[in-house]
Amino acid sequence: MDNRLCTSSVICNLIMPNVRTSFTLSPYEIIQLVKDKYHIQVSYSRAWRVRNKALAAVFGGWDESYNLLPQFLKAIKDTNRGTKYKMITTDDGVREGNFVQFDRAFWPFGPAIHGFQFCRPFISIDGTHLYGKYKGCLLIATSFDGDNRLFPLAFALVEKENIDTWTWFISCLARQVVRGRSPMCIISDRHSGIIRAVRDVFPCPHRHRFCIRHIIANLKKRYSVKDLNKMVWRCARAEIVAQYDHEMQILEEVCPGAKAELTEDMSPEQWALAYDGNMSFGKLTTNSSESVNSLLKRSRSLPI
Repeated sequence: MDNRLCTSSVICNLIMPNVRTSFTLSPYEIIQLVKDKYHIQVSYSRAWRVRNKALAAVFGGWDESYNLLPQFLKAIKDTNRGTKYKMITTDDGVREGNFVQFDRAFWPFGPAIHGFQFCRPFISIDGTHLYGKYKGCLLIATSFDGDNRLFPLAFALVEKENIDTWTWFISCLARQVVRGRSPMCIISDRHSGIIRAVRDVFPCPHRHRFCIRHIIANLKKRYSVKDLNKMVWRCARAEIVAQYDHEMQILEEVCPGAKAELTEDMSPEQWALAYDGNMSFGKLTTNSSESVNSLLKRSRSLPI
C-alpha cells in the first residue's frame, strides 16, 4: 500500500478487532500489525495516537467518561437493588461553566451489602494504581463467604492513597457495608493511611492484621538472608505459642534484626496465627483483594 493511503483511519480499522479483545495492545504490536498487513513501517508516535483513537472509539474518551460518571453510578444503583454510592466533587478554584472537578467515588453493589451479613467478619483491603490520562487509585474491599469463597464488597476511585482517602473509604465501608457488625478483622498492608484509618474507624474490639507477604517484602529489602521468606512464613503459620517461639528462636539466630522488627515494630497478634485468637480465619495475606486487582489489571488502563 502507498504510505499516503495508510491513514490513521485505515490503521484504526485494522486494529479495532484487536482492541476489542485485547485492550492492552501496545504501539509496538500496532506497528507490527501494519507491517504484516500493508508492508508499511509506521512511527511509534503515530501508532500511539491511533491506539488512543481506537480505544476512545470502543470505550469512550477520558473526559467523556468522567462527565458520565454520575450517570454511570446512578445506573448501577437503579439496576442493582440495594446498591449505594457516594461521589464527591470539588471546585478547588477549578470551575468551567456547569462543570466541577471530580474528587472521589465509593460504591458497594446491593448484593454485596446484603450478602456480607452471611460472610465471615473479615475484610481485606488494598489499593491499586489506575493508568492512562488521569491516573488515580482504585481501592477495593473483599471478604469470604461461609464456603471460603472470595466475596467482593466495595470499590472506590480516589486521586491517591493517603490518610484522608483511606479514612473516607473505610468510613464509607463501615457505614454502608459493615453497619455495626462487631467484632471485625481487617487485614491490609502497613500503609500509614490505612493504619490510622482503621484505628479511628474500627477501634477495639475490632482487630487490624497486617499482610505477612508485605511484611516479608519489606524485611527482604533490608536483610539479605537466605531462606528469610520461609523462616518468617513458618513463624506466621505456627498455630500454637510453643511452635511460634521455636520458629522465632531460629529466626533470631539467623537474622536478629528481622526478629526485632517483627516483635518491636508490631504486635505478634497483628501477623502471627498463634496470637490471632481465630479472628483472621487463617488468612495471613491480602491476596483476596489483590486477586480482584489482578482481574481488573487490563481494564485499569481504560477510561472510567
